[in-house]
Amino acid sequence: MSQNCGGPRPYPVGIFKKQKTSLHGHKNVNRADTNENNTIDRTINSQLSRNTTKPGSDIVKGPLDPIFGQHRAFPISIETANVNFSKNPSSAIEYLAQVRLEAATATRMAIGKEADYETNAGKHGNTDIDMNIEKITTNDNTVDSQLKILGICEVLDSFTEEYKVMRKKYAEYRSQLTELNAIELPETQKEWKYFIFNNEPKYDFVAQIIEEGQHMKLMVYFTKWLNTKMDRNFEKWLIMVLEALDQYLSPSDLSVVRGLGKKARKQLRNSLDDRNRKIMFEVLTVTGKFYGQRDLLEDTDKTLLNQKR
Repeated sequence: MSQNCGGPRPYPVGIFKKQKTSLHGHKNVNRADTNENNTIDRTINSQLSRNTTKPGSDIVKGPLDPIFGQHRAFPISIETANVNFSKNPSSAIEYLAQVRLEAATATRMAIGKEADYETNAGKHGNTDIDMNIEKITTNDNTVDSQLKILGICEVLDSFTEEYKVMRKKYAEYRSQLTELNAIELPETQKEWKYFIFNNEPKYDFVAQIIEEGQHMKLMVYFTKWLNTKMDRNFEKWLIMVLEALDQYLSPSDLSVVRGLGKKARKQLRNSLDDRNRKIMFEVLTVTGKFYGQRDLLEDTDKTLLNQKR
C-alpha cells in the first residue's frame, strides 16, 4: 500500500470475502518465461519488504541529500555516477537512482541558467521586464506560441478538474464498500498484461488491486506498455487506477508515477491520433499538475506544436 501522509485511509480495509473467482483465464498464460516476467515483481517487492521489516527501519529515511535538503526515498546504494540511462533498470533501486540523477541534473541546469541570466542582466543593465520584451519582439512566432500556451493551460486545467471529479467518484464508492468478492489476481507481468488487455476495469477490481498493494507494480507495467497505439481496455485501466491512487504518495511511489509521466511526455513527441494524444496528455496532466511534477510540463507547447497532425 502506498503511504498516506495525510493520516488513516478514509475507507474500510480488510473487506475481502474468502472465496476467489478467476476471470478470463489469465492463469492459463504460458509461463515459459516466468523468470523474466518476475524480475520487476521480485526486485520491487523484496526491496520494500527488506526496508519495512527491519526493526527501527524507515523506508523514507535515506541519507540527507546536499542538493535537495531532503532524505532520499530509499537508502540507495548505487552511485548515480554509475547509472546507465541507455538500459532499462533491472531493479527498483536502479530505477530510483536513474530518477535521482535526472532530478539532480535538471536542478544544476536550472541553477546555471539563473546565474547566467543574472550575470547577463547585470552587464547589459536589463531588468526582467526589458529582457521579456526583447524576447517577445524578436521572436516571429511569439504570438502563435503565446496563444498556444494559453490554450494548453486551459486544457491542463480542464483535465485536472475532470480527474478530481473522477477521484471523488471512486472515493465515494470506496467509502461505502463493506464487502468485496475477491478475484484471483495475476502474478507475472505477462499474466497482468493478458488480464488488463482482455477485461474492462471495474471499481471492485481496482479496489482489490489497491487493497492488496499491487497498484505501484501495475504503474511500472503501465509505463512499459504506454505506446503510441493504446489498447482501449488498457487505456481505461490506466486512467481508473490513476484515479484511485492516494493523493499523498511516498517518495518511492511518487517516483514511479513520475516515470509514467515521463513516458507520456516522450510519446507526445511522436505522431499520434487524437485519441492517443488525449490519453498521453491526460497522464502528463495528472503527473505534472496533480502530483506536482511540473518540470515535466516544460516545453509542452513546443512538443504539441511540432506534432504531425
